[in-house]
Amino acid sequence: MSTIPRLSRAFAETATGRIHYRYHRPDSPRGTLLMLHASPTSSWSMRALGGAIAGEYYVICPDTPGNGDSDPLEVEQPRIKDFAAAMLALLDELDIARASAYGSHTGAHTAIELGIAAPDRIAKIVLDGIALFEGEERQDMLRNYAPEVRPDLEGRHLLWAFQFMRDQNIFFPWFKRDAEHLRGMGIVAPELLHKATVEVLKALTTYHKAYRAAFSHRVRERMPLVTQEALALCDEQDPLHDQTREAASLAPRGQFMSMPSYAADDFLTRKRDAILSFLTL
Repeated sequence: MSTIPRLSRAFAETATGRIHYRYHRPDSPRGTLLMLHASPTSSWSMRALGGAIAGEYYVICPDTPGNGDSDPLEVEQPRIKDFAAAMLALLDELDIARASAYGSHTGAHTAIELGIAAPDRIAKIVLDGIALFEGEERQDMLRNYAPEVRPDLEGRHLLWAFQFMRDQNIFFPWFKRDAEHLRGMGIVAPELLHKATVEVLKALTTYHKAYRAAFSHRVRERMPLVTQEALALCDEQDPLHDQTREAASLAPRGQFMSMPSYAADDFLTRKRDAILSFLTL
């Protein structure tokens, strides 16, 4: 892979609040791709894939509201539709009439609602990991996965954020720390773990809102309303792999692609190539 462009950074004052975003626009872009990150970090997590695609497309990678350096939404408990509306407000502010959308995990749920809300503005959709939690499993995730956390004078929130990010890479769900729920991924490099922890700490008191919106999202009801071509892809070791496959089958023009493990040497190249191939067909 050629040298990955370093994404620039900026803020946009939108109708729903200030949005921080990373971006790169090549000299002759094939189009625009809005790239929405997973919870609980920020557009920082899009730096590698966004940079890999930025040689071909004008990529815009926002911190979704209440994450990273973006303002939270004013709604006490926003829904995924509210996050989608905020992303449309960002496109308005950037004077972008039409774009495709990529979303990872929580970002994928937002991309689904973007496609439903604005079929005239969202061209194609790439969904990288989709949750289909129902019943007691959904309630378990809502109760335990993203607790509300506040700073305290003993600094317990600092240690909590570090352990939260560490354990997400070891267990799924992270709060079930036993052999049955091991992911088999090992532990990420301490430098990356530190950076991810810092991103969570930036939005410590609001990070949980996006998670809870995603867990409450009724994907089985909403996916049939996606009229765009939709590519659902997922890392073969991602806990949402099988749920993503099922979700893809619910979209009228959906297709599914299994990706190699995140640990594979060619993981980034293959994901970039899959996305570019889909977008340019």
